[in-house]
Amino acid sequence: MIIRRGSAEVSLGPLASALISDFLWRKEDEYPSSQLYANELENLLRFALEAGRLKHYWRALLGTLSQRDSVLVELRTALHFQRNKLTITEWEPVGLDEKKGEFLLQSPSGSEIFVEVKSPGWEGELSEEEKRGDRKRRPKHIHLETRNVAPWERIQFILDKAYEKFLPNKANLLIIVDDLFWELRHGTEMHARESLYTIGRCGCFTDDHYENLGGVGIFWIENNWLEISYHMNLYLNPFAIAPLPKDFQESFDAQTMTIVR
Repeated sequence: MIIRRGSAEVSLGPLASALISDFLWRKEDEYPSSQLYANELENLLRFALEAGRLKHYWRALLGTLSQRDSVLVELRTALHFQRNKLTITEWEPVGLDEKKGEFLLQSPSGSEIFVEVKSPGWEGELSEEEKRGDRKRRPKHIHLETRNVAPWERIQFILDKAYEKFLPNKANLLIIVDDLFWELRHGTEMHARESLYTIGRCGCFTDDHYENLGGVGIFWIENNWLEISYHMNLYLNPFAIAPLPKDFQESFDAQTMTIVR
């Protein structure tokens, strides 16, 4: 199938072609906006098919923009781990109080990691007045609009929201894939330091309050117009009861920053 994006024609693979004909959001945005994103979409759908998960995700992919983007985020992170020689041993594993995560990862040494993926959006940074109005239905960036943002606070909010899933006897990993006004891929270490290791910000990894969590991965994609690539910075909790496996830490150059005031 060929679709038009601006003045360019974009060729879709067989799985993306089957999907695009039923998109509820096809008139709401331009995704896939280029041939690179179309190729990535086909790769993600093929990955889901080979993992036996395409049927599970299909309805959400046909749903709202938010549902579609959540699926793409989960598939991107899972594919990134597979490309780094990690095995997904279970999808939707059960965590604390029967709450489900995204998947279980197996490191090269055979250790398992419970993974939860969260994708906070810029809508959560709006004021209560803006949320009651029509701002969330307008574009993310509006010419000459200014606002104060605190990306570190969003990390803490998401961590606190996800924490209820983590069992104390399991190595747990939270992955954050954001679409904030100031995206976490810009100044990643600064945001991690403020949210996790700074006492003055009530950093989550400055004491044992979040001891069930082994670490936080900040994940993003990059498009350099030649290829789309995936990246993740991994930050460790020095107070974790069940630390992330050493070989997993080494695979992603994990960091434990000095706790500061």
